[in-house]
Amino acid sequence: MTDILQTAQGVNFEGKVSSDMWSGLEAKQALMLRSARADHSADAKMTARYKLESIESNYRSRKRILEQQIGDAFEDNIRRMRQSEMDSVTEWFEKKHNDIMQQAERADIYSTLIANGIITVERS
Repeated sequence: MTDILQTAQGVNFEGKVSSDMWSGLEAKQALMLRSARADHSADAKMTARYKLESIESNYRSRKRILEQQIGDAFEDNIRRMRQSEMDSVTEWFEKKHNDIMQQAERADIYSTLIANGIITVERS
């Protein structure tokens, strides 16, 4: 609110607000909301890319280690245990990947009218 007051411009106000003035304010608010949504969406997607790169790197590393351990295992019990670990790691990765993608897609800004009127600021 203080930033609005700092950039506000004085107008001669006679107590009546025309529909053109309200329409102008609504159009400006809609433009600001679209801009804020676009910025927020871009930020959410950038954050999602960073998180995806991180979990993909972790997954590839863990998968490589488990594949090596499966290949080196002499006993079927050990091989099955490592394969089970591999399945769990893959399941975890897919779940995290889907969660991150859904969060990025749901990122939005919602607005709700909380006041409608005129603020009169007088210098004393």
